[in-house]
Amino acid sequence: MLGSLSPLQVGVLQALAGLNPRWTLTGGGALAGFYLAHRRTKDVDLFFHGLPALGRLPEDAAAVLRAAGMSVDFLQRAPAFCRLRAGLAGEVVVVDLVAESVPNVFAPETRTVEAVEILVDSRAEILVNSPRSAISWT
Repeated sequence: MLGSLSPLQVGVLQALAGLNPRWTLTGGGALAGFYLAHRRTKDVDLFFHGLPALGRLPEDAAAVLRAAGMSVDFLQRAPAFCRLRAGLAGEVVVVDLVAESVPNVFAPETRTVEAVEILVDSRAEILVNSPRSAISWT
């Protein structure tokens, strides 16, 4: 387990680490896995910065996850967004793939997940991208 991420979530991150272009883990998965370990999360959010659309990335991601022994279902699909459900041994995780044409304000951090490197949004980047209602300003 990595922070509060489940073994399957860690397995998904490891399996998808080689996708090209590289993605950045953000949101609750980044906070739970690398910064706060404060709660569990049901999904992982993978952002592909500099892309206007995902193109074949959802199919590539599904093929990689299946090759790692996971079942994969497409739950939602649009040109710049895809939601997958990956499963293994009775556990499931939702994987959100997002094409993000807007660049990061703060550079992502390189982190190691059991021998593979991934990019993780910094705490400052996550704060910048959080909806105002999700942040306690007091």
